[in-house]
Amino acid sequence: MKRLRAACTAGYERMAARAELLDYINVFPVADADTGVNLRLSLAPLRDMESANSRCLELLQHSATGNSGNIAAAFFVPLLTEQALNKSTGELQSLAPVLAEGSRLARQAVLTPKDGTMLDVFAAFAFFHDSGAHLPPGRELMDRLAARVSATARILPELRQAGVVDAGALGLFFFFEGFFAELLQDSGLCRPAQELFQGLLEPALTSEHKQDLGSCINLSLDQTDHSAVLADPAFLATLGESVVARQDGNILRLHLHSQNPERLRQDIERLGCISQWRSEVIEAAKQDEQSPPGLFHLLCDAAGSLPRPLALKEHITLLDSYIICEGEAKPETLWQPAHIYQALRAGKKVSTAQASTYERQEHFSHTLELHGPSLYLSVGSVYTGNYANALAWKEQHDDADNFTVIDSGAASGRLACIALLASRASRRLNSKKALLAHVNWLCHNCEEYVFIDNLRYLAAGGRISKISGLAGGLLGLKPIISPQAEGVRKLGVLRSQAAQVDFALAQIKHLKHKGQIALALLQFSDNEDWVREAMLSPLQEMLPESEILMVPLSLTSGVHMGPGTWGLAVCPKFKEM
Repeated sequence: MKRLRAACTAGYERMAARAELLDYINVFPVADADTGVNLRLSLAPLRDMESANSRCLELLQHSATGNSGNIAAAFFVPLLTEQALNKSTGELQSLAPVLAEGSRLARQAVLTPKDGTMLDVFAAFAFFHDSGAHLPPGRELMDRLAARVSATARILPELRQAGVVDAGALGLFFFFEGFFAELLQDSGLCRPAQELFQGLLEPALTSEHKQDLGSCINLSLDQTDHSAVLADPAFLATLGESVVARQDGNILRLHLHSQNPERLRQDIERLGCISQWRSEVIEAAKQDEQSPPGLFHLLCDAAGSLPRPLALKEHITLLDSYIICEGEAKPETLWQPAHIYQALRAGKKVSTAQASTYERQEHFSHTLELHGPSLYLSVGSVYTGNYANALAWKEQHDDADNFTVIDSGAASGRLACIALLASRASRRLNSKKALLAHVNWLCHNCEEYVFIDNLRYLAAGGRISKISGLAGGLLGLKPIISPQAEGVRKLGVLRSQAAQVDFALAQIKHLKHKGQIALALLQFSDNEDWVREAMLSPLQEMLPESEILMVPLSLTSGVHMGPGTWGLAVCPKFKEM
């Protein structure tokens, strides 16, 4: 059982480290660049199976989202049963019937199954089991799965036109690489994707997309008997496109694409009580003009307040930590911030956890494989072990010196400023020496002020003692702190939000006297409207020539410092020699 759980964790983490590639090649059923995101969200319960199996299974059913996520969730249900876990010996043959059953459930869940998708990868397991053949040894098995993934580029017309493999099929292939490598203790099963799928990972998309792709709907319907609905494909087809229907006890779980979500909800409500409803507008993947790759590809901890869409636009890869809310763990940038802040205000247990060393190492190796020379800007080493772990990986795996690691000494918005300006400098400067000097200057000259509304969240997490100058007697006041390379410093204590604004503007005025400000980053928690109203206009008036961005405070920071927190990070203009 322990080996199976470890294999699931390794499979998830290898796939998660390659999620951006999955988003990039996502073409079918719509080119909406979300396959990687959906698989990370949907399969997150597989990363931590230490809780009761029933709870893990419940989370898997609940977390499933998107077309790929719902199909994959159906496949993994049999693997989480007590029987499967208890019977597993760590041998391939003990898993064969479980994987074959997962294949059947996944195919059964899709209203109109398509060849050339992740279903083909699952079908390999059913083929071996149904034919009475044993699962082949690890390398042969992975070769056969790789062949199935490669074949998807020839089967579906959308994939043939784009010249890529199916993103969902590739995502599950990555999962099985990590899964079987851990289960069989054979790291040689994990190979570079660029070698295995050469020429099939660069989509040749046209700029022509449907103007209205509709909405992606995930819903749960409570009812005592839904067999009639599942047995009526004609009715399910009337609901929308890309329909995936799964049975979970007395709950019917549906995923589909609809042009009219409001009408759909009315129709569904006639069938029973809707216990869960998620509707998101489907946005076609944007095809931005290719910008120069720069001297380095940048990686940055997501604990810096850099939103994922902005990071993608600026060619920065974000490395997530995890947020655990009421026992459910997901990557921090994939949580809805409103949900986390509501949970905190309600007194529910919310905590943070670092990604595993293995997951981080998978990110590093994949980034080098995909992008070449890369620069990792870590959260300050005084706050996490990410910097030390990256250095250790570099020492063991980077003989060509293509991976540069810098301890930013920063957290939250200050790290975001450094990363943004470093990425832009990487595409502007023409020498590694000049770029590293520039980045070092940014690390020493960017400033940040974080305004805490209530100290009880820091107190609950046991972090007040780590902040110089804070004491229990301040719990009724509003401290100002600044994350520095040596640790978090207290800058002052205020009694009102108005005083916070005055302090922030006074700091900006002081910094202006020292030189031009290149970038100011306003960060908000669950107080976006207030921050916008109180700070944005005064900042724009004071800094008419500066770039000013409003971004969400990183959820890692938000969990530690609590609702009502906001921040201001600024960086002066670099005077190039």
